[in-house]
Amino acid sequence: MLACDSGVPNLPIPPSAAFPDGCTIEDQIVACAEASSSPGQRDKCVKALLNELRKQQVITERQRKAVDTCLKKSKKRHVAAHTRAAGGATDH
Repeated sequence: MLACDSGVPNLPIPPSAAFPDGCTIEDQIVACAEASSSPGQRDKCVKALLNELRKQQVITERQRKAVDTCLKKSKKRHVAAHTRAAGGATDH
């Protein structure tokens, strides 16, 4: 799912009220993407996910920021690739 490496291990998330099935961080990020009907909804879902993981001490604040930065960079590359594929302007 991630188009870049945040450097954060894809840790298992212990089952809890917020994550009753248990899974990995990437599993939950993929679930956000699949359940969202727009990029804005996906971004809100991932932000809430990362904040909850931080609150539960599954990840550190530094790791939360690393994943967030990785996702933002991959989103920018995705938009640029679609612009080039559609024959639009590039940043070259």
